[in-house]
Amino acid sequence: MWYTSAMKFGIALGIVALGFASATAAVATTDDLYTNVKNSTVFILTYDAKGDPISRGSGYFVDEGIVITNIHVIGGAAKYYRIFTTSSNDTLDTGCYKDIMRSDIKLNLEDDVAYLRVYVSCPHGSVYFADEDPKVGDTIGIFGYPSAASTNLVYTEGKVLEEVQGGLRGESQNTWLHTDGAINRGNSGGPVVKDGKVVGMAVAAHINSEGKAIDGYFIPVSQIRRGLEYANNSDLGYTPQERQKQAVYEQQKLLEQQNQKRDPFNPIPTGGGVPSSADCRASLGEGAEATGYVAQQGDGCRCLKSYHPNEERTWCDPDALETRRAVVPKKITPAKVAIKPVPVAVKSAKPKSDLKERVCSRVVQRFVRDDKMWSRVNDRVEKQFGFRCTQ
Repeated sequence: MWYTSAMKFGIALGIVALGFASATAAVATTDDLYTNVKNSTVFILTYDAKGDPISRGSGYFVDEGIVITNIHVIGGAAKYYRIFTTSSNDTLDTGCYKDIMRSDIKLNLEDDVAYLRVYVSCPHGSVYFADEDPKVGDTIGIFGYPSAASTNLVYTEGKVLEEVQGGLRGESQNTWLHTDGAINRGNSGGPVVKDGKVVGMAVAAHINSEGKAIDGYFIPVSQIRRGLEYANNSDLGYTPQERQKQAVYEQQKLLEQQNQKRDPFNPIPTGGGVPSSADCRASLGEGAEATGYVAQQGDGCRCLKSYHPNEERTWCDPDALETRRAVVPKKITPAKVAIKPVPVAVKSAKPKSDLKERVCSRVVQRFVRDDKMWSRVNDRVEKQFGFRCTQ
């Protein structure tokens, strides 16, 4: 049997008085991100023109004053709506709610998504969207108020099973995602999350003969974000999450960066951004300076000209110029020593008589007829070789 929460629920007047029977339904994690999702989830009651309740569902804040839910949660004969926040003990906060009218609602005409203007005076959370849709096999969590007999927020988990084009029975122009996590009556419109960020919105399920959900379907985050961009204007006033700078997500981002493998040439400053020269000196020593690059987008630090990175690239060591100068002569000196004995060896290897014969034959041939030059050349021969030539 197919099911969406647009069907009749048989809600009693006791719900309006919030006379719910208490039930035990603990949220599965105490992680800061999931605590934020819990504090961002809302319970929605709809009323007809006479003030009688006609349907219920869940939703969640995506900005201060902006709640997202299903169209089928707030559609039909409903004329006005009461939005309750979640208290710190994970139950419906009966003292914090806001009544809104149809004029406070914008619809996503491509899918079962509605965007509501809801400004409440009490504190609440606000969730970020994930950058992409979850993949088949991913584990997801579902938050919401599925029970008509309880004021407790309930968390369930499941895996993404498949993509379903057109939703159930062609109810959507887009793709829905099928999960084995149960999405019961009242879950509709609630956040589907992964790693503390919204990856979708609960929308439908199959139910068994006892009226309990046996699986679930949710609208992927890509469609929710696309519709929000279309709906956003000065009346709705949604601030993109890139500019919201919510503390819980900023802290998580910083922790993720710090948990990455530390690169000394890319120290991550407190609060992120471009490392300063002080950051670089703290990471690499006094021989470092900043380059102006953002960490992980290029080396944010470098060694000064009179320094160089050590072999492990963990520190800037001063250049050892004197050591390098001392090394150079050691490489050249052996070559000079090896060459130096060569002419000595050649000179001593020749017998003196052979040398005199060769030298004097040339002197006699060139200068025998020039008495003046003969005498000068002989003087040089005697000085260099130790003998004189005869005519």
